Amino acid sequence: MDPTHFPRLCDEVVQEWRDWSAQLSISTPRQESFSLLERRQPAPAEPAGAEEELPPLHILVVEDEASQRMMLQRLLQILGHQVDVAANGQEAFELVQKQPPQLVITDLAMPEMDGMELIRRLRALPDGRQLYIIVLTILDDEDNLAAVFSSGADDFISKPIPPRILQARLKAGQRIILEQQNLRQEQARLRRHLEELSIDNRLAQEAAQTDGLTGLYNRHYAMRYLPQIWEEARLAQQPLSALMLDIDHFKVVNDEHGHDVGDNILQQFAGILRLFCRRTDIICRFGGEEFLIILPDTRLPTAIQVAERIRATLASRNLVTAGLSLSLTVSIGVAENEAQHKSVEALIKSADQALYRAKRTGRNRVEAAP
Repeated sequence: MDPTHFPRLCDEVVQEWRDWSAQLSISTPRQESFSLLERRQPAPAEPAGAEEELPPLHILVVEDEASQRMMLQRLLQILGHQVDVAANGQEAFELVQKQPPQLVITDLAMPEMDGMELIRRLRALPDGRQLYIIVLTILDDEDNLAAVFSSGADDFISKPIPPRILQARLKAGQRIILEQQNLRQEQARLRRHLEELSIDNRLAQEAAQTDGLTGLYNRHYAMRYLPQIWEEARLAQQPLSALMLDIDHFKVVNDEHGHDVGDNILQQFAGILRLFCRRTDIICRFGGEEFLIILPDTRLPTAIQVAERIRATLASRNLVTAGLSLSLTVSIGVAENEAQHKSVEALIKSADQALYRAKRTGRNRVEAAP
């Protein structure tokens, strides 16, 4: 037997023991995961270039079908995670209030409280905003998926659940959760430092990485962190797409109606961008009326679809501000990381050149880099 499989086998034996004990109404003491115990032991140094192991998660599985619930629980435990289970949304909501997990995997169709209502109620909790939520669904049409993301979900997996897809989605969630933890730690350190200097930490942080008008990331943040995202995509051999967006004839709005109206238009447009992007996507105000969106793990055809939805949404609605109802359009350039792109700057340049073609050929268009 491969020695690395032995702790997982022990965990399976313990789980079988718990299951049979429950059938026989015998109480069992809580046993810590053997896989977790093994990871606490000093490990030999990994060879240079080895992928960093991500820490295990505390996961809550919400599934009304017992066989699916047990299958997911055991699969996640084999992967080294701590797993709690709930048979419906109401039971899950009560568990989260007692001991918040890091990640929730929930079905949609359940008795007492369905998955959509559970997500909405979790997002209303102070701790619920930090949860990473994956939805299990047999629905894959656009309207239903839009409703799932609008309710607050971060990702979805279609049933039946392919274990490799589940593991890949969990890994993405782990990276985001770890990054959020690191960011919170860094924020706490900065807050203590700035308080000593009698400086408002929140204003300083927002000034450093967010645009004060729209609340999106700013150009400084993009240029600092996008190379890291580019390198991760390169090492994982994953696609990465970029959208460059420019509101058409925006200068006319400022000249005819004033900068207050223009600022409100930019805020409303930022809200449209958030509507069509995932939490894993990066939205930046690049300057003036120009915006940049980075879509990790996204091929060019999907990126074009996202761009077209943004363009069509803005073109089909009037933006109301200061008693005015304005009809605006946006031009968008799209590019995917290819062999000719040696850096994220090159990818952004390709998207920018596609944007220029969209503006030159009539505006209110989506153009893809060749």
